[in-house]
Amino acid sequence: MIVILKIILFLTLWITVLAADCNTFGDCQSCAGANKGDCKFCVTTSNCLSIVGFNCLPENIIKDPFDCPADVPTKQYAYDDHFARYSIYPLIAATYNKNPQLCFDNLKLDFQQVSYTELICDSSVYNDSCAVFVAYSKALKSVAVGFRGTQGDMETVEEVLSIFKAKKDFPPGGKVFEYFYTAFYTLFNASLLDNVQKAKDLCGSDCEGLIITGHSLGGSLASLFGTLVIHMGVYKGENVKTITLGQPRTGDEDYAKAHDELHKYTYRVVHRKDPIPHLPPKLGDDPVYHHRYEIWYNNDMNTSDDYSLCLRADDDACSNSQLDLDFNDHTHYFWMMSVSQWGSWGCNYSLPIF
Repeated sequence: MIVILKIILFLTLWITVLAADCNTFGDCQSCAGANKGDCKFCVTTSNCLSIVGFNCLPENIIKDPFDCPADVPTKQYAYDDHFARYSIYPLIAATYNKNPQLCFDNLKLDFQQVSYTELICDSSVYNDSCAVFVAYSKALKSVAVGFRGTQGDMETVEEVLSIFKAKKDFPPGGKVFEYFYTAFYTLFNASLLDNVQKAKDLCGSDCEGLIITGHSLGGSLASLFGTLVIHMGVYKGENVKTITLGQPRTGDEDYAKAHDELHKYTYRVVHRKDPIPHLPPKLGDDPVYHHRYEIWYNNDMNTSDDYSLCLRADDDACSNSQLDLDFNDHTHYFWMMSVSQWGSWGCNYSLPIF
């Protein structure tokens, strides 16, 4: 009995000392992961905790300072639902057509196609293909680059299995998965920057903006392209808009940090229970990590539906909170329309306007 009491006393003193150590940290950045990982920050109570139980829900616990809530973007770089619906979504749909100009013309969008490139983007027996178009809009004073998403079940499987493959160093910082790296540089090295410059020249001297987008695999490629062109000084960060739909986790935490540091305007749109943004899963000592900002629509994404702006990097209180997943939410985004099917048909029916 005396031995048990001594053990209880020791544990009580140990917990008290540990808690006292964590209590000295007053904000998320200093708390999360402090004391060799013993300290965790609770978002809802703003307390630095050593022991987590009923005092904070799991989705509100932050263990990594990078995951601490960031500031809400300023008005200049704020997410615009109308822009995402009526400009980005058609651009993404156009990536699924070998002639993107069909979508631009059918929807009466002020975009002119400059190039469309489709190549085999991996060396496996499945010969998966990837594609990218370059266009420009004088009305928006911007060049647009759209990366095509996953084609068929095998590419989806390979994206998932990519977690078991080695990561590659990415020049702006961090490591990205080999599958995304190989697919990206296959397209990048096929005169992509030359086509961007050609589009910029056709657009005019005041055409300073760059719009980058993609869905699924295309989202990861868009993320890499935006990060690289800013890093290379091809475009200034304040002139680049990167918006993706259903983007998988693309690289490690250092890559996510590099992406965030370079971008001013960057959003990952996630539809309800879309499973792809949760792949590859965060496992092991070197977990993969999303960059900011997630825009989560926990609904059918109709015109009047709202959304959540998620301020954490890989926010467990947003789409990560979904325990059951639905692949239909990956293929269908705004207005529950199949983006790939609509695009392959040449965007042959107009978007709802309310």
